[in-house]
Formats: sequence, C-alpha cells, structure tokens
Amino acid sequence: MLTSYKSALKFVLALSPLALVAGYSTAIYTWENLTTENRMLLLSKLPSFTMYLVLMTLQSLSYAIILGSIGYLLAHKIGLIKDFTVQKIGLKVTAVIAIVNGFILSLDKSLFGHLSQIAQTYADKPTLATWVASITYGGVIEEIIMRLFLMSVYDGYPYLFLDLDEYKSYSRG
Repeated sequence: MLTSYKSALKFVLALSPLALVAGYSTAIYTWENLTTENRMLLLSKLPSFTMYLVLMTLQSLSYAIILGSIGYLLAHKIGLIKDFTVQKIGLKVTAVIAIVNGFILSLDKSLFGHLSQIAQTYADKPTLATWVASITYGGVIEEIIMRLFLMSVYDGYPYLFLDLDEYKSYSRG
C-alpha cells in the first residue's frame, strides 16, 4: 500500500508544473474574454490582478493534486493502473494516427468556415493563452478530473461494498 502512495505522490508531483501552467494560462484566457465591466467587477472583489492570477492558478493546481491523488489511489486499488511501457511499433502507429487526425481536423476552416455563424469564430484569432489553456487545462487537467477521478470513483464505488477479489471477477467478467 505504501508503494501506491509513493506512486500517487510521484504522479501528482510530475503533474503539478503542468497544472500551474494550466491554471495561469486559463486565468489569462478568461481575463481576455471578460468584458471591461466584468473585469472591473472582479477587481473590485480582489486586492489586485496578481491575486486573481494566483487564485486561478491555485485552483487548477488543487484540482490536479487532490483529484489526481484520490483518482490514482482508487484506480490502483481496483486494478485500473497498469505498468507504463513504451513499444516502438505502438508509438509509431500512434504518431501516424495523431498526425493524420491533426491534419484532418485542421481542415475545419476550409470545410465549415463559409458558414456565417462559424466564420465569426475564425475571425477572432486565438491567443497564445487560449492555445496553452486548451492544451494544458482542457487536455490534461479536465482529463484528470473526468477520467482518472470520476471514472475511478464510478468504477470503484461497488468496491466499497464487495470483497476486492469478488469485485474484480464481477466487474471484469
């Protein structure tokens, strides 16, 4: 059991720098999309803009640490955590699939950009904060929350009422 706690700690420590970047970039992205009136309202409730950045960054970090730890420990307890290995053929196949799908998804503007409702979204160029927030928060932190934590809780809930061996045979067929 101690090794699973150590593994969970290593996991959240490795995830923490990314969570900090995610929180900070999400704060900037959110700020960029607020109206002037909402910016002033927000600043009236906080001592400074820096405090806003700190709070948004800490929120993302706490999601990653708390939910990542609980999700990792629960997933480990019910047998969802597997040893990480890299296989060259799997890595190559994954890279090819990612590149092909990335190319297909980049055609979005060409295929749908002529539609009036969508054309406006293409007129607004995304900022660096938008891209970084999308990748780090939307791509990593939300996955930790939804997949690792919530899916482990959902899958592990019966474990609270059943013996582990009985649960594994019940849940895995």
